[in-house]
Amino acid sequence: MNAQAGLPEVLASRQRRVSVSEDATQGLGISRGAHCSIRAARFRLIDANGVETLVPNLYLDVVIIRANPKTSKLYFEGSYAPDSGAPPACYSDNGIGPSSNALQPQSPTCSACPHNQMNSKINPQTGKGSKACSDRKKIAFIIPGDPSVNVYELQVPPDSLGALKSYSAFLSQQATGGQRKVDIGDMVTRLSFDAEASHPRLKFEPVGWADDAYTLQMIDYIYDQQLDVAAVGLNDVPADPEIVKQTIGLRAQYAQLAPSMQGTQQTMQGAYQSPVGPQFQLPPRQEVGQHGNGQAPFVLTASSPASAPVQEAPKRPGRPKKQPEQLTAPPAAQAPQFSPPTPAAPVAVAPGMPDIPEFLRRPAVNAAPPVSPQPAQPQPAASPQYGMAGAPPPPPQVAEALQAAMRMPPRR
Repeated sequence: MNAQAGLPEVLASRQRRVSVSEDATQGLGISRGAHCSIRAARFRLIDANGVETLVPNLYLDVVIIRANPKTSKLYFEGSYAPDSGAPPACYSDNGIGPSSNALQPQSPTCSACPHNQMNSKINPQTGKGSKACSDRKKIAFIIPGDPSVNVYELQVPPDSLGALKSYSAFLSQQATGGQRKVDIGDMVTRLSFDAEASHPRLKFEPVGWADDAYTLQMIDYIYDQQLDVAAVGLNDVPADPEIVKQTIGLRAQYAQLAPSMQGTQQTMQGAYQSPVGPQFQLPPRQEVGQHGNGQAPFVLTASSPASAPVQEAPKRPGRPKKQPEQLTAPPAAQAPQFSPPTPAAPVAVAPGMPDIPEFLRRPAVNAAPPVSPQPAQPQPAASPQYGMAGAPPPPPQVAEALQAAMRMPPRR
């Protein structure tokens, strides 16, 4: 695609591709949207981003706009910790079977699930039996006067379902001045907690009519955009029963193999820890400058671990141990020393010789050597010389003949 393409062209091109987000999150469950928590008998509003707001009052006035006609199921493995925020292992909002987004489906259908049977869970304190997979009723509500369109999900716990049913029956007996009965959605409902209950149990009571213009407009907008559908799980789809059976079978096989695999792992771990087995220990780290090549180690701030001394491997016989080289600092840079040049010996011209150019003149044989202002320095003993030796001096007669020949005037 052209690098200068605009955003519409880029989005149109990506619509023809596969959805990476859907494939990457398939089977990993779904994140919970905006909801209301009743943990520790306090109302806590959590938005879609997970930001929690504690309601300062012990009650909350809401307008209930939707409820799931099916009974929702939630199953947690082990003891349920409401403060952990961990998702349920299995859940269902469709009334048929585990959701297709459930992490660990427990049965192909909810009716055949062993966790959905009475006395599948026993309270260790009271000894009373209940169902390990609890029944919930999901409702969606809004806050009157909320400037944002927030649709909150509320899961009515099992021991509060009776209060919700009684509240609905009470409203249905009230007259509206017409043929229609009063509905829960017509009222501003106050949610509070039963003071006589030992754990959070909800109470429902009407406090006014939800007939102001702003609330009605908000409800119409929510219905048009179907924002209430996902809040109560109306779009939940049951998982394929055959796939659930295969998944449960694989988990059962893994559960059978887990003890043997754990024993094998312990055996392998014991082999490494046995005294007769091989002992693997890391050599102590070295400080900077302890390497023979003068390079610093990989970890600059290294220190020897406080552990048992490392046993050295046996050395080969007759192989001397290489001593590390001593690192010496480089010599300090010195300024170059300059000395004045030595004056050349004076050139003497024999009497009667014509004027010879300077570059052709030769020094006189008997000319006195130049006088050096510095005292003579002792010369070191001559070291043996290797290679081609210099020629010996000629005999005196030959030297005189050569000197006489050199003093002859040039031929014109």
